Amino acid sequence: MITIRKSILRRPILAMANLLLLGAAVLTSSARADTAGETLLQSVPPHFRVVGRDKTPFHGMVQMVPDDQTGAHWSELMTTEIFFAAKSTSPLAYRGELEREWQHACDQTTLDYAMEGMQNGYPVSLWVQSCRFQSAANKPNIALIKMITGRERAYVVQVNFRYVPDKDKIKQWTDYLDKVYVCDPRWKGHECPAPTQP
Repeated sequence: MITIRKSILRRPILAMANLLLLGAAVLTSSARADTAGETLLQSVPPHFRVVGRDKTPFHGMVQMVPDDQTGAHWSELMTTEIFFAAKSTSPLAYRGELEREWQHACDQTTLDYAMEGMQNGYPVSLWVQSCRFQSAANKPNIALIKMITGRERAYVVQVNFRYVPDKDKIKQWTDYLDKVYVCDPRWKGHECPAPTQP
């Protein structure tokens, strides 16, 4: 659970599923908790599939869309990014870069919501950023973004919508994001979940 100053998050209800993400192990509910270091715990959302991967010496990324959509034609897109040096970006820098990119493509960009807190001993930021157009012919791009700053890496999970999501959809994805977190068995206060029987 995230300890926050201001929150729209609710308790998570999703179970973990398998994914190996860019060298940072992502555990399942039946996985062992004896990971060697800092680990991102994230499930593949139900009915989603991986459509893109990219990795450089400094950054890795995985993109997922619903089963019936593609990387080029989507209404929902989830992107997980790992910055391999924790200090290589910050929530403020990431928001600013996204805003600069969108200012050239959108009629209006806004930061609609932002909060900061702690989760499993790590700083966490959550915000909503919007790219909107005056013409109804252009679909908006609404992004719900969670950033976790680890000791070794920075992690960003971004859910993009090409429509204005309703309250139920926002709750679905904030519940999901609340279940995404970082752990590290080497540090007290950052523990990974105990192993469970398969």
